[in-house]
Amino acid sequence: APKLPREVALKAHWLSVDGVQPSIPDNPAPLSRDQQKEECVDPKVALKKASQLKPNQHQKNQMEMVRAKPLATHELSVEQQLYYKEMTEACVGSDEGRRAEALQSLTHDPGLHAMLPRVCTFISEGVKVNVVQNNLALLTCLMRMVRALLDNHNLYLEKYLHQLIPAVLTCVVSKQLCGRPDVDNHWALRDFAARVLAQICYNLNTTTNCVQTRVTRLLSQRLDRDSLPLSSCYGVVSALCELSPEVQRTFLFKRFKLIGERIRVYFETPNVSTDKTLLTAADKSAADRIKQLLLNKLPHFLSTSRPIPDVLEKYKTEFGYLGPALHSDMAQQTKHKKTSLVTTDDGNEDNRQQIGFDANVCPNSSRGQSSRVL
Repeated sequence: APKLPREVALKAHWLSVDGVQPSIPDNPAPLSRDQQKEECVDPKVALKKASQLKPNQHQKNQMEMVRAKPLATHELSVEQQLYYKEMTEACVGSDEGRRAEALQSLTHDPGLHAMLPRVCTFISEGVKVNVVQNNLALLTCLMRMVRALLDNHNLYLEKYLHQLIPAVLTCVVSKQLCGRPDVDNHWALRDFAARVLAQICYNLNTTTNCVQTRVTRLLSQRLDRDSLPLSSCYGVVSALCELSPEVQRTFLFKRFKLIGERIRVYFETPNVSTDKTLLTAADKSAADRIKQLLLNKLPHFLSTSRPIPDVLEKYKTEFGYLGPALHSDMAQQTKHKKTSLVTTDDGNEDNRQQIGFDANVCPNSSRGQSSRVL
């Protein structure tokens, strides 16, 4: 049975407190996203507004005569400071229910622009501290905070990219994010941070800051280093795969063969020295993850971007060690597409036959009527 609709109810909220509109979801945003962008692009707008708010000397003298006690002005009100404290503690705390509520507030609250500098600083400093301490759980919580801020359509984050992008890139390419890299699932954090980085590039890239170009250049330069750890290599490849197909074609395809030759040794060397067992186990896990990532992402892109001859030797020549596995995946995708096309054609033929049969027997159809007239 369908659920009964909720009863009509009234909810009271403050329109003004001491002459100031409180920043709650029920009230309109005190500063819209367009106004935030205008102040970010042209700082003179903010200075002009501040000068308009300053009283002249005559008004100042009158205010000093009337005012009974001095007023201490703070950048954040007491309520906002309390909200910031509760929100940050909930986001990095152990209570999943409170964390979900705090992230929901970061995603939808329209009045966060005043405390946005503090929140971005909290995220940036938190990543710096927890990367050193290899605290995987807190790093994940901080990346979820970044994702919530990006999903909030009332905020304009371009002024804080110098704090957010280094924090996200750290979670993508850092050598070690946890205490046991061969056991802990830090790959999920790298994938999530790569998606957050791609969202930043999509939403905040302009012709002025060129965020996507600069991030792509930085990642590709890191990928060219022979000393780059395999865990960092996985993060770079994951981030490039999350960006546009043009990025994959330009920066990833020409390095596909070099990446394959680099991870090849970890699959062909059966024995390792005992003094480097832990390190080699982590590297072998990273090599396996890189191979799976490339074979999961690239065959679909290759099948849609350019035709490649279905010849194994050409795959070996162009893609090196990973060529045979890529050729096998491409062959399976081609076979699956042909099977689906045949199934679709058979289904369409059956539908056409069924439609024709129904038209002959249906009394309301035009063919049924014409046959009876004849």
